[in-house]
This record gives sequence, structure tokens and C-alpha cells, in this order.
Amino acid sequence: MALLHTVFSAECNNIFDWHSIALFRSHNVSGQVGGITRLLACSKEQLKTYHGLDIGPTFVHPNHRADEGMNYAAFNKPASINYFVHSTALPKDVKYIMQLDADMLIHRPLDPEALGVAPGVVLSAPYDYLVGTTSGLADVFQVKNQQHLARVGGVHVFHIDDIKRIAPLWLNFTERVREFSCRDPERYYELASPDADRKDQSEEALGRRRQFMWMVEMYAVASARAPGYVFGAAHAGIEKHIVSGELMRYTGDVLKLPGPYVIHYGIDWEVKWKDRDGFDRHYSFNKLLYLGLDAASCPRWFFPLPPYADEIPGDLLSGKKNYRDALCGRQIAEFNAALCEYYHRHCMVHPRCPPVSAEHARKHGLCVDLNQNCLSWARKGECTSNPGWMKEECAQSCGACAEQDAPPLLGRPESTCIDTAPSASCESLVHLNACTTQRPYMLEACRRSCHFCNASADAFGPKGEDERDDTAAHACPDGSDLGGGKVIVASKDPKLVALQDGLLDEQTDQPDQLSPNVGQRRTAARNDVVSLRDDTHEHLALDAAMASWPFFLVQGLMLLATGYFLRGFIDRRARSKRLQVGVGGRTQAMRH
Repeated sequence: MALLHTVFSAECNNIFDWHSIALFRSHNVSGQVGGITRLLACSKEQLKTYHGLDIGPTFVHPNHRADEGMNYAAFNKPASINYFVHSTALPKDVKYIMQLDADMLIHRPLDPEALGVAPGVVLSAPYDYLVGTTSGLADVFQVKNQQHLARVGGVHVFHIDDIKRIAPLWLNFTERVREFSCRDPERYYELASPDADRKDQSEEALGRRRQFMWMVEMYAVASARAPGYVFGAAHAGIEKHIVSGELMRYTGDVLKLPGPYVIHYGIDWEVKWKDRDGFDRHYSFNKLLYLGLDAASCPRWFFPLPPYADEIPGDLLSGKKNYRDALCGRQIAEFNAALCEYYHRHCMVHPRCPPVSAEHARKHGLCVDLNQNCLSWARKGECTSNPGWMKEECAQSCGACAEQDAPPLLGRPESTCIDTAPSASCESLVHLNACTTQRPYMLEACRRSCHFCNASADAFGPKGEDERDDTAAHACPDGSDLGGGKVIVASKDPKLVALQDGLLDEQTDQPDQLSPNVGQRRTAARNDVVSLRDDTHEHLALDAAMASWPFFLVQGLMLLATGYFLRGFIDRRARSKRLQVGVGGRTQAMRH
């Protein structure tokens, strides 16, 4: 298999972190040949407080989200690949590049040459809804080679020489198409979605308009792919795209073995079945419900157990289980396995890994929550009002499990807002400013006392502000989007620093200290972080400090602080006595 290198774009925030953790693991367990690099868009200021650099091999570059005065995260996709392929971080022997989105999993290994990738030939997934390739949108931007425009997106596999030509054009067209869509939204929407009903003002229609605003980046490739990509690829002279439906599919759309090469979980799915008593049951997933999962803060949190995963291939082959539903369950099981591996590598406390599915837990008599709604139900008092059923289905949430070390927390990220250390210890440590000076330890011992808990909405309760569609946050400079001109969020971030300003110029610009496991467990990974610097692209090893002290050392500091306090108290009393003696002496002298 020719040397293939996999890359994906991400930003330094919570949701991209858990996406990245899952994607890195899928690359490792799938058997995919070649390396993998996260292309991390992170500003100089963001890096100072970012704690996820040890997630996997990472190339850091300036964050382009606020380019052109907009709040558009998709600028980073073409920008990141452009930085990477023109840097010294690119391995010298790489012949092909596979570009993924962060919310994807590698399902089975891919051989680019066996699938037809070659110079001038790109393998891509079909995006048939990119009708702007034939509606006249390309004429607005004078795209060359329009006969080669292809309705593709999501996943691309390039020859290295092709992506080096495509990347700068991809970014340029993305910026131009985005500017046009904000300057003349009605005309853009007319060209990007010519069959849409212009008079339809329903929520569904407005959501569809916002989605077309988001798809600007794809058209930016219209010269090589869709508007952003589509323009860029065509303009670069790419004559052929091999469009394969087997390259990528959404989790809920995979119906039979062996499945696609890449799974995309960007669209929600639901599994329905009947339980042992004949009652209808369901399990659903939507990635936007987990915006608050901060894996780098070591919350010990895991996704609720799926009803079953595809750990029983015999049942799948015999038709006893539906492959689509089993694959949905496997997605959740893979998430949990990836999180558990990361917690064990990154965190001071190593939680027990949860079972792969509720079916597996029942079969082996494991005491865990078997229903994704357990935490919500327990909070509403169901453990008392319906004890028989709840203690069977929701034993952990109802407190029916024997006490175990570091049990997995299943349900929603907000449920991890607890102090695991004694309340008196947490209170004392907070007063000693340990929430700042000993953040790694306090994250795991005194989350509530330090107010580290995230504010994510209940994943299985009523929707909150955090759960709105992420496309709504990608606004034009005036705060409007294509949803009928409704103001959503206007970016007020200043223009980000230019490339030559560098990112990690000084030692003080390195991120805050990480947990001791970072330094102890990832000797190889310590060289996995690369950053752009000055006019060249240099490798930067981030030597993580041994920042998290054992608890007894913290207690020792408390004793020292108490000693200083007592010493100060004794010194003040001594000074007071000396002062009284001195005053008395001066008074007697005056009398004489």
C-alpha cells in the first residue's frame, strides 16, 4: 500500500477534542496504514489555556475563523491543509493525503492506489446537493475548467502534488464565495439552491437556508470540488474525481456489511427495538447534545450504553440483528473506548472502562446504568416512585451498586459536577488558590468547589441554548445569516495575527501545565506537536511539566501555610509586647 497520511481539521475547544480522541483511536484500531495528524487551528492566546495538546499528533496553525470579519469555522479546513502540505511537518515520503472532518471515524483501511487515486485523479464522497456547480454560481467567480466541476465533499484522497495546487485556491474561493453570500444572500441562495421555494418562511426552510450558508466551503472547491473546494479543484486543473458512495456514509445510512471506509456521525440517528416485556424502546444520538463534554478536564464521563453493538458478528450475519442498528451501537462503544484510553493516559484518576453495550452488561451481571435516560429519571425521583424497575435498569444512578473505585459516569457531562475529595479538604484547598496553582489535581478532586463544571444542557431533557444548530453561529460580519436575515451572533474578534508573527515564540507562550501522566506516559507523543513559527515551519516539542502534585504534597503545603500563619501570629504578639515596653519606657523618660 502506497504511503498515505491522514489529516483532519480541528479547533482548540471541547467538542473538537472528543471528536479528535475518537478519530485518533479509529485510525489505530482500523488497521489504516500511514500516519495521522490533527491540524489544529488555535490562536496564540487560546494556546495559553488549552489542555488538549496530548490528544494525538498535532500541527498547530493560526485560527482563521474570524477572517474577513466573519465567524466562519470552515475557513480553517482549507487553511489548515494549505499550511500543512507546504510545511516541513509533512513527512517526506508521503505520496497521498486523505482529508477527513473531525466528526468521522475510519471504519476500514483504504488503499488509495487500489481505488484509483493518481496524479490528477482525486477520490471523493458524493455530495449531490451541491447544485451550484451547474446553476451559474461558478460564473460569478470566473472559475476555470468548469467542465470538471464535481459534486463532491466530506472526504477526499489526493495525490500530494494535487493537494499542494488545490489548497491555496480552495481557501481563496472559500473566502470569495463566503463574502458574496453575505453581500448578496438572496442571489447566492438562488444560485446555490435554485429549486427552493423563496416564499417558504417555515423553520425547516430557514434551517435549509442556513445550511446552504455553511456549504460555502464546499463550493470553494468548485474549482476542484464544491463551491469552495469544488471551485478550487477545477481551477487547479483536476480533471477527474472518482466519486464513490463506499468512501463515506452517515452512521444511520449504513445498511449492510462491510460498510464504508469512513463513517460520518454528523447527522443524528435513532435505534428502536422492543424489550423483553414487549415495550417499545429507543436510543438516539446527536453530536450537538454533547457540546459540553470537556475530556481534557478528566470528568470520568462516558456516553450512555447503547442497547447493543456489533460485538456478536454471528447474529449479524444470521439476520438476528440489524447491521445498521448494531453499527450505531458500535459508534457509541468506540467513543467510550477512546475516552477511557485517553483518561488513562492523560488523567491522574483512571476510571473503569464501561461495557460496550447494555446487552453485554446484562449478560455479565455488571452493575451499571442500562438506559440512556437513567440519570435524568433518577434526578426526577423515579428511584423512589418506581424502585423495582429503576434498580434493575438504573442501578448506578439509584445507588444500588456496591462502592467501586472510579466508576464510570454514564449519562450527561453535567452529571460529573461533584467533589471526590472530602469537602473540608476541597474548601481548604480553594482558600489556598489550588484551583489555579494545582488545576490538574483540583479538576479531578474538587470540580464543584472550583466551579469547573461545564454548563451543558441535559442531553436527554428539554433543549437549551447550548443545543442550537451549530450552523447558526456562523454569521456574516453584520450578524445576519441566510435564515431570512435573522441576527444570530456577530463575531467581534480582531483580525488574527499574520503568519510571520508566529505562535509559540517564547517559553511563556506554552500552554498551562498538564497532568504528570503527560510527561511520564507519552515520550514519543511529546514530539507530536508541530507549530508554525516565523517565516518557516519548525517542529516544536512541548515538554509538559510535572504539574500535578500528589495529594499528600498538597496537604504538606497546607501545613506549611498553617505554620506561616502561626508564626505570623506569634511575631505580631511579640512585636506588640515590644511596642508596649517601648511606649512605657518613653513615657517614664518623659516624666523624668
